Amino acid sequence: MASNSSTSYDEVPYRSYPFPQAHPERMATIARLFGMSPVDIENCRVLEIGCASGGNLLPMAARLPGSQFLGIDLSNRQVEDGQREIQAVGLENIELRHQDLLDFDCNGESFDYVICHGVYSWIPDSAQKRILEICQACLSSDGVAYVSYNTYPGWHMRGMIRELMEYRSRNLVGHEDRVRQARSLLHFLAESVSKDKNPYGMLLEQEAKQLQNKDDYYLLHEHLEEFNEPVYFHQFAQRASEFGLQYLGEADYGSMSLQNFPTDVAKMLSSLAGDLIEMEQYMDFTRNRMFRQTLLCHQARKLERSISLQNVAEMSIATQARMEGKKNSEPSGGPVVFKTEKAATRTSDPIVRAALQCISDAWPKFVSFQEAYSVARSAVEDGPVIVGHSHETPEAMNLAKNILRCFETGLLELSVCPPKVECSPSEKPITNSLIRHRARVGSEVTNLRHQSIRINDLEQQVLQRLNGVSTLDQIQEEVHRWVVSNGLTVRRNGAVVTDESEVQTAAFNAVAEAMQKICQFCLVAEKEDH
Repeated sequence: MASNSSTSYDEVPYRSYPFPQAHPERMATIARLFGMSPVDIENCRVLEIGCASGGNLLPMAARLPGSQFLGIDLSNRQVEDGQREIQAVGLENIELRHQDLLDFDCNGESFDYVICHGVYSWIPDSAQKRILEICQACLSSDGVAYVSYNTYPGWHMRGMIRELMEYRSRNLVGHEDRVRQARSLLHFLAESVSKDKNPYGMLLEQEAKQLQNKDDYYLLHEHLEEFNEPVYFHQFAQRASEFGLQYLGEADYGSMSLQNFPTDVAKMLSSLAGDLIEMEQYMDFTRNRMFRQTLLCHQARKLERSISLQNVAEMSIATQARMEGKKNSEPSGGPVVFKTEKAATRTSDPIVRAALQCISDAWPKFVSFQEAYSVARSAVEDGPVIVGHSHETPEAMNLAKNILRCFETGLLELSVCPPKVECSPSEKPITNSLIRHRARVGSEVTNLRHQSIRINDLEQQVLQRLNGVSTLDQIQEEVHRWVVSNGLTVRRNGAVVTDESEVQTAAFNAVAEAMQKICQFCLVAEKEDH
């Protein structure tokens, strides 16, 4: 039964985006690390509670045609928006349903993955309990649930900002007026309160900067809704246990690692915590954490809290890290550094070095552990090397240990079922139907890594033609005709190029450059992954 009453989300829809951390691929990967046997994401059932217009769920359905997806949401307007897009794209493995979660019933059906992003903290206590009831009742035996929520202690400070904005807008009715007055007050206070050795003034400045570029819908629904109830992690874990669920881990695996703290801090945290829940809570105290993306599973499911390196060796790996210095220097040389914008690792181990180089060179593709290990072995040996399927050698396990540590720091990604993407365009390149549709109607698409990507006009024209039937030559010709028919000009040294052959060459070159960029954006699929 759906509610007939209008919600604030009908009046001011919340932009619906993909969340990589809330994708079954990520959930299955974390579950496998802890010894579970999660259902293959290419043949699974997924439920999303609070799906909005399907910005998170539709790209999953487009990438995984062998799986089934159901989303429910209280906002009829947003559900109808998503239903129209499903019809336009022709997706047959997804349903969006206008329904109150309090009325949702599994009807004996089970789901392998349940997703609830950006809902739990913004609803009353009865609805929070219902989310956990649904997870317990609907999850399959090896199922995984994802629930995100605001947390203390961090939200104690942000809560002050919410309260002062609520006070300013308390007597206003229109959403636009409420948001405008809330922004105005926060700006006034940030400008007026001294920041010199004043934590309150610094907090106001920080929050004002954080919100200044946020859309009105974000401020309205994040700070001015009736409910926004953060919890301490230990309280959430306790409530989950009351519903027969246990803490599996975080979608952001690195946030669980003690090794990401300074040695003395990690040592003190270890001495304070008596169990995993206490450890996570003390880490939240240390970080002043504001938000969690927690994974849950059935309480009866036995977990392996000591990560098996053999499980790591069964996964695929990807990284954008690049080696600093000369790439082609001897593998047996001194220490080298692999680095991304946010993480780095230093190694003198020739196998680790060669494996990371192999994985780096393959970007944007994932590389299986076996392939990376095989390439690394052949790189450091003088002659041909035969590498078997067993990864239990000390050398292989040392590589797995290093890979896991790099995963903890965010230097690389692990996956049990990675997207199959092309590094360079094939003769008849293809992407999925949702990407083609969104390229026709807008400048934002969701790539095969479940990330939101902005594209320009030319990239839009190219993407909507990647149907696996048109050849690159045909795509270039069609885009060339589009350039001419739309009156676009080609310039050289500031002057307009009028020679038709030069215009054609410029268009062909632009398409070739766009195709390479589109491949790096992970928007081009292997033939079987569309």
